[in-house]
Amino acid sequence: MVTGMLLSRRSTPSFWLPHVHSRAAFAQSSERRFRRWLRNKHLHSSLLYGPIITRALREWGQDTLVLALDTSVLFEKFCLIRVSVLFRGRAVPLVSRVTLHSSAQVDTGELLPVLAEAKGLLDFVGIRQVRLLADRGFCDTDLMAWLQHCGFLARTAPLGTLGRWTYRIRIKSTLILSTPDGQRLCKISDVKLQPRETACFHHVRLTGRQFGPVHVVLGRPSDDPEQW
Repeated sequence: MVTGMLLSRRSTPSFWLPHVHSRAAFAQSSERRFRRWLRNKHLHSSLLYGPIITRALREWGQDTLVLALDTSVLFEKFCLIRVSVLFRGRAVPLVSRVTLHSSAQVDTGELLPVLAEAKGLLDFVGIRQVRLLADRGFCDTDLMAWLQHCGFLARTAPLGTLGRWTYRIRIKSTLILSTPDGQRLCKISDVKLQPRETACFHHVRLTGRQFGPVHVVLGRPSDDPEQW
């Protein structure tokens, strides 16, 4: 089964059949055997996957562990919330949860339990130097406040376990930047950049809630008319 999955690069049992040697006369027989094995109640993925990912996390997180937060819509009915570890160009799933939601954009209240589970696992392993990446669909000040609180807890951890949680979240062009004392600086969309030009705003505040301080970086690639 594992050989068939690796060679076919698919998670569907029917694609494994050409790569699996079996005495079964019919393809349906092999596929039924696969499904019976996958439904075996005595198999617990956490018992098998847990020790492997724990050891991998300890090796990958020696400097800074990079996490990615994303969502995917399944069958136009469910939403998969996933926190993955980025390593050598791959996204290795760490924690995931499926909710009954037809959109990829979910409330922060649904994201935080998934992130809290990931943080609990990383705390157990002893990893406190973490950087979270997310797209602009996750641009929410409540989420940023939670991540900043995680950074505060990491900095106040017992001696020898000091670390830091940071984040890099793509923001929307409609956001307003303000100075630390509340004076309006500009709207993101008002900043026009030339190709390969960047602009940095340090210790500014976001939105009408005056959330911050945060650092905001704007950039425009040479081959893309859209600013980041």
